[in-house]
Amino acid sequence: MPKSIATDAGWTTATADEIEKQVDAVLDWLRPQLVVWAGALMAGNLTPSGFCRSERALWTLLREFGRPFLERLLNAREGDGRFLPHDVVYQGQGYRRLAESRDKKANESAAAE
Repeated sequence: MPKSIATDAGWTTATADEIEKQVDAVLDWLRPQLVVWAGALMAGNLTPSGFCRSERALWTLLREFGRPFLERLLNAREGDGRFLPHDVVYQGQGYRRLAESRDKKANESAAAE
């Protein structure tokens, strides 16, 4: 089976409208959560330990935002994936693309153990 290396990635282009849609989708998820976070920060007495907890909560929220945002952008770059290799080798480690369905479910044989 032929393998590709990670540097074989192809170039893609996206229109400004497509990029706007991707950004709007994740901001629609983030905005209400930021409002809740900001409300909690502004409510009551702010102590150093309370501020630290708030800062950590914001860090977690932004990581939760960044992960699906990056995933959406990278998945959009793939398009339908017809021209992308199934197997890729990067730094001596093999990686395989998900099936077309892109269903993210646990490996049934591993879940049964």
